[in-house]
Amino acid sequence: MENIILIGDECKKLIKAGSCKGYTHSVFDRVINIETDTIGAIDNMFSVCVRDVPPAPARIIIDSQTSWLSRGFKPGQEFNIICENAPVWQCVKEYNLSAPQIILERLSKVHIPENLRSIKGIPYNDVDALIGRGLGLTPSGDDFLAGVLYSLHFLKCNSLFEPLAKKVKNSLDKTTRLSRHFLKYALAGKWGQTQENVMLALMTDSDKDLNEAVKNQLAIGASSGADEMLGIVEGIRAAFQHRQLTE
Repeated sequence: MENIILIGDECKKLIKAGSCKGYTHSVFDRVINIETDTIGAIDNMFSVCVRDVPPAPARIIIDSQTSWLSRGFKPGQEFNIICENAPVWQCVKEYNLSAPQIILERLSKVHIPENLRSIKGIPYNDVDALIGRGLGLTPSGDDFLAGVLYSLHFLKCNSLFEPLAKKVKNSLDKTTRLSRHFLKYALAGKWGQTQENVMLALMTDSDKDLNEAVKNQLAIGASSGADEMLGIVEGIRAAFQHRQLTE
């Protein structure tokens, strides 16, 4: 195995005595997903990714660009990784939100192409209509819900986050294994670097470039990034509408 560049803070919890053993769940060009019996993290699945994949709590980034598919990996194979002294990455914990009007002005500049809009006309909190909806290992409805949870948690809008989180948690058995993995992290308020850059650019006075952050978000998967982006947008709108109605 190549040198490890970064290890997510939740992945670190799965590394016992400097190593971790598991079995491949799914294999893609740049990412291989591993399921392990080791406990201690939010979920017992993690990903090993080539170096151009942004970090996330449950990811290990290695110094390689070689495709996992070209290496001959297949689902169900045993997988071992040694990881002793790699730098640890974790998502931002402290940040100052911009003024509400500034956030809404930035939000108005976000453009999600119509052909990428998988979720239409379903309220952000209609979990029964969203969870498990769509094709793929992470259905569109789940990606959308993850985005909503990200932004509500980022805004510290507990009055909307908590009831939505309860509904999602109670419905996790209605979707795929990989999607449950990502939703568990969204429920815990844990996101990756790509999602973090979007939220920092939208909701704080950081130096993150909004256009670049949104572009990178929309580039995730076939539609996962766009569905998450839609969820982030809807979560922000719901939080501010709730604030207006309760003031």
